[in-house]
Amino acid sequence: EEARHWVSRELIAAASARCSPENLERLVDSLLYYTTRRERTYAGLRWRGWAELGLLNGLDPKRRPDRTQQRVAELRRKFLCDDVPEPSPMMSGFIPAPIPENRAGRMNDAQWLRAMAKHGDTDGWGEPGRRWVGDASQQSQVLENLTKQQPSRFAQLLLCMPFGTSAAYVCAVLRGVAGAGLDPQLLLAVVERAQVLGGAEIGRWVVWLAHDEAGNQLSTEVLDIVAGIAAADPDPEDDAWWQGSDEDPQSAGLNSARGAAA
Repeated sequence: EEARHWVSRELIAAASARCSPENLERLVDSLLYYTTRRERTYAGLRWRGWAELGLLNGLDPKRRPDRTQQRVAELRRKFLCDDVPEPSPMMSGFIPAPIPENRAGRMNDAQWLRAMAKHGDTDGWGEPGRRWVGDASQQSQVLENLTKQQPSRFAQLLLCMPFGTSAAYVCAVLRGVAGAGLDPQLLLAVVERAQVLGGAEIGRWVVWLAHDEAGNQLSTEVLDIVAGIAAADPDPEDDAWWQGSDEDPQSAGLNSARGAAA
């Protein structure tokens, strides 16, 4: 997004130096209080005006109307900088979890619940000018690792997860307790709570949890839940794998909730 705005800024710089006064006024009108789709969301509210600051700074300084100068001054005070940085080259790297495992391992259950509420799912945007920090996707990997070390404790934590908890955390616990030989009643409570919380992927990981526990005593209630997933889970939504993919039927089935349950 920054790169697209920078191209627009370069075009604004070239046009504003040469266009007629009338066209300059029209250009200024289109730039003042411009907002991106992201800036119009609640999560992006604090960055409203960031793109506008970059575009307004593209105007020829010798031809900027007073109202433009005033608005630029307002935005500079808001963001505590004179201008947005130029786009950086394409880079790749590891996005860390908000709370690393060495710290998360010392958290109690109440702290975990607060962390899950704070670090939920995001729309994938980073903050302008800031480094990327992970969300539920990365933090749930830490949770899964710790669950494998203390399966009973985190199984009990899942029972306390409120509605609205990211499905990534629910699935992390389901994966973490798989094969741990949980008490049958606790296993049933975990499966039932996961089903109540709902969300993408949960049905599939409930199935694989039952699969990994099949060597132990599985209650009829757990098997009934698996049968229900096989009959009615919404994953997959359609047969798109057949229409536009080279995936074979067995792989497609095992990678869906209904197919895995069957």
